[in-house]
Amino acid sequence: MADIQVAPAQLWIVQRPSHQYGITHVALVDWIPSWSHPYGDPRLSRVIELSDSSGLTVRPFDENDGWVFVACINDQQGVRQRLEEVLDANAAYDIVFNNCEHMVWYVATGVRKSPQLRSVAFAVIGVIALVACIKSANTQVA
Repeated sequence: MADIQVAPAQLWIVQRPSHQYGITHVALVDWIPSWSHPYGDPRLSRVIELSDSSGLTVRPFDENDGWVFVACINDQQGVRQRLEEVLDANAAYDIVFNNCEHMVWYVATGVRKSPQLRSVAFAVIGVIALVACIKSANTQVA
């Protein structure tokens, strides 16, 4: 009889659309294996997410929630420590300084960043610059 090898727990970045805001919502899934599911047991796995409506939550993984697995975070030294740090801090949601992307990127890399927020900021700056150029051109014509 072959020995069944159970894979180590894996931390995954997951995403799903946020229809309320028209953006992509990201979270973490702590994918836990078992002897009956050596590569990950949905019944034991948990979702760690930060949202404006619920704050930081940890709940059982539900295959019907629409999460798409994006990337597996290598369980390097520090990743689990940063996850526990985030869970212990239980910081409130803040769209600019502590949104779902900030939390996921921090756990994955140790750096807080929000690419979607950065894209929106660049778009707003671009619109402001365009309006300023149009106003300047209209002033010079008159």
